[in-house]
Amino acid sequence: MFTPVESALGALLLQQASTTLLFNNGCILGASGQLRGLLTGPSFRNIAFVLGMALSLFIVKTLFPTFIPEYPDVQQNWHDSLWIVGAGVLTGYGTKNCNGCTSGHMLCGISRLSARSLIATLIFMITAFTTHHFLEPSTESINCPAGVECYKPVYPKSDTAVNIGLMVAATISALHMLPTVIFQVTKNKDMAGFTTRALVGFAFGLGLLVSGFADPAKVLSFFSISFGPLSITRWDPSLGFVGIFAIIPNIIWWNVLCSEPPSADCGKPPRYNARYELSTTSLSSVTLRFLIGAVLFGLAWGASGSCPGPAILRALRQPMWGVLWMEGFLMGSLVPF
Repeated sequence: MFTPVESALGALLLQQASTTLLFNNGCILGASGQLRGLLTGPSFRNIAFVLGMALSLFIVKTLFPTFIPEYPDVQQNWHDSLWIVGAGVLTGYGTKNCNGCTSGHMLCGISRLSARSLIATLIFMITAFTTHHFLEPSTESINCPAGVECYKPVYPKSDTAVNIGLMVAATISALHMLPTVIFQVTKNKDMAGFTTRALVGFAFGLGLLVSGFADPAKVLSFFSISFGPLSITRWDPSLGFVGIFAIIPNIIWWNVLCSEPPSADCGKPPRYNARYELSTTSLSSVTLRFLIGAVLFGLAWGASGSCPGPAILRALRQPMWGVLWMEGFLMGSLVPF
């Protein structure tokens, strides 16, 4: 169902999380990179981020349990197991070769006005759309069953909306204030950077859960526009709010309002890092391998509805699924070509 209020608030959290990590630590919020680093070379950087995401899941489960996705049960058979592992392999291999996923390319790359990220985003979005229609020609899903007009907005109760708004406001305030307080007390940039990563992980996870983007069925409903005949009955436009409330504000903030847009050779460094750790690659790096990676990631996303960020939350909530998917993601990430 179309949830404009929740999706807007969740997208705002994604925007604030990505902006805070960029200007505090000089890094792009790339969930696939964080996860790959955690699995292949754990460090305080990726551990802090994932711990923050885990805390967001605990808080939402405690205060707003209705925002926890209802994941389908994992059947203990070879078919389901191979399907989950396969999705993980495609995601791991695809994101490694195209150097990012929905967060790194769509949320942050487009916000940096990267033509390379725009190409990757278009490829994996179109591939995901095509894959979903091939596997589910009826475009039905748990989120949008037959007979339900999913494009019509559904609004939360007033008290729920107020409580969510307060939680979002508190999270954004903590993002901006707590790292500064930590730095003023400790005079330690590493500690402030660690705090930033944990808070960014929390805000990112909270944004995915509140918006509904952590729910595979809701994500797939965004691809459920039917063309034979043309129908938007089962289309849930909620995912589009990432563009309106996250990407567009980031574009303005990072490239227009900022006196010196962040870059690898920026004269003004981030708050808690010596320099910006940003890619300087050009369109010449859009190789066949890059394009194939974007296609493979799109195949996995369109088939499962899960990309790396939501997959972390699902793995914490559904460990059996998580073990299988993470095994696949690691295998795909370790393929030497």
